[in-house]
Formats: sequence, C-alpha cells, structure tokens
Amino acid sequence: MNELLSQTDLADYLKLFQGDKTLGEKMISQDIDGVWFTGSRETGKVISQDLLPKNIIPNLELGGSNPAIIFNDADIDGIIDKIYFERFFNNGQYCDAIKRVIIHEDKIDEFVEKMLFCIGKKKIGDPNDNFSELGPLINDIFFKKICEQYKDAINNGAIEHKNNTDYSNPLFFQPTLLSNVNEQMKVWNEEVFGPILPIITFKSDDEAVRLANSVKFDLGANIFTNDKNTALNIASKLNAGTIEINNTNHWNPSIPFGGLKYSGNSKEYGNIGFQEFCFSKVVCIPK
Repeated sequence: MNELLSQTDLADYLKLFQGDKTLGEKMISQDIDGVWFTGSRETGKVISQDLLPKNIIPNLELGGSNPAIIFNDADIDGIIDKIYFERFFNNGQYCDAIKRVIIHEDKIDEFVEKMLFCIGKKKIGDPNDNFSELGPLINDIFFKKICEQYKDAINNGAIEHKNNTDYSNPLFFQPTLLSNVNEQMKVWNEEVFGPILPIITFKSDDEAVRLANSVKFDLGANIFTNDKNTALNIASKLNAGTIEINNTNHWNPSIPFGGLKYSGNSKEYGNIGFQEFCFSKVVCIPK
C-alpha cells in the first residue's frame, strides 16, 4: 500500500504502518498534535489516558449497538434485505451495524420467518470463495466472546431461531435470531460483534424509545415506519449520531459520522469532520 501511495501526492502526508499494541504505544508517544482512533471502547480509554500528559483529546470512533425500531405499519418485505445487510454484512463484525431489533409485537412472527428465509438464501462457505456471503469470524477471541454472549442469552430464557447448515469451520457461528430477549442479557447491553440479532417487542412508542436508548453505545439507529411524522418524532428522541429512516443510507463523504457516550466523542467526514482536525487561530489587527 505504501508503494501505491508513493505514486500519488498523498505520499508526503500519509504513511501506513501495521502492528499491535506495541506499535500503537510507540506512535502516541511521539511528538504529535493529535490522534484519530477507530476501535474498541477499552482501547480508546487507554489512548485517552496516555495522552493526558500531552493535553491532547483524541478523536474517538468506538463501538456501536444500533437499534432498529420496526413499527406495526412497516412493510417487512420491503425492509428485510436492508436489515439483513445492516446486521449480517461482514458477519456482523463492524461498529455501525444494526445490533438490536425493537419491533412492534404484532410484527415479530412475520419478521422472524422472513429474516430466516432471507438468511437461508445466502451462500455460507470459505471467505476465499468470491461467492460466499457468510463465513467464519475473524479470530478465536471474537468467536469465544460471541459464544459467551449467546450462552448467557439462552441460559436466561432467550429463544433461538436459525437455519441448519453443514458448513464446517472452527470459527463459524451460525447466523442466529434471538427472541424473548430481556435488557439484562449480554446480547442486549454489550456490543455483539458477530451474526446474532437479539429481538425485543414493544407496544407503545415511548417503550420503543426507552429500549433504543437503554444502552450506552449511541452510534446510529434505524427507524422503519410509513408514517413520516412518527419517524421524525421518534428520531428527535433517540440518542444516536446518525439515524436512517426506512431504506435510506447515511454513508456519504459530506455527511458527518460519529456517536455519543461509549461510541465516541467526535465526527468524521463533512465540514464538521474536517474541523475536528484543525486548530483555530485568531489574529487581531488594527483598523
């Protein structure tokens, strides 16, 4: 990659390094003006503490546990592909994914049936196969973590819904929907970095908002309803940096991206994101 960069004007401004914790510690110990970090909340906390003596506040984009609120007027057929992609893309291993479904009680049976059908059409296999859409998790650490979250949910009353597959890989976790979930379960109040989708039902709008705001990861959110006024009212009450209504998409270089609380403290992209990487200077001169 650095060889490719050398052929562009970016070579004077950007260098790429690969490494582990040791490299990261070495980089932030240098004479630097700022740090932009994307990763886990735990690592973000360490970086913030290490930068305190330099009086540097890092730009942090950390984890997410995005809720998807599905109202009883939503067209499940029209939104199922988007929800599948937002949850199971890259096996659910990215921060800005739908990680919790909050659905009106009248819609849960239809949603579970159609999501399982959607998953069942996907090719599960070796990630080196260009046709594979679902495969193993990235490493043993993430696999053990998601198994722990899954077992906690099942042991505390969650009901699993999944298709059977004969794909064999030591790091493969079957894409799973969990109903009868409660707010004490790890799959609800922790970030789930893998192909599990916990589902909670609601009756009232206020209950849906409370459930959506019940965790500390406030990166993004999704609202699915045919009522524009309902969507905008609910959006105004959600704790989230970006909110998508129905089949919209916020991924555009001009749109600021970032979350609140455990999900970070800054924005990327757009004019707001550009300002995060600037120092303001005021010069006063006589008239």
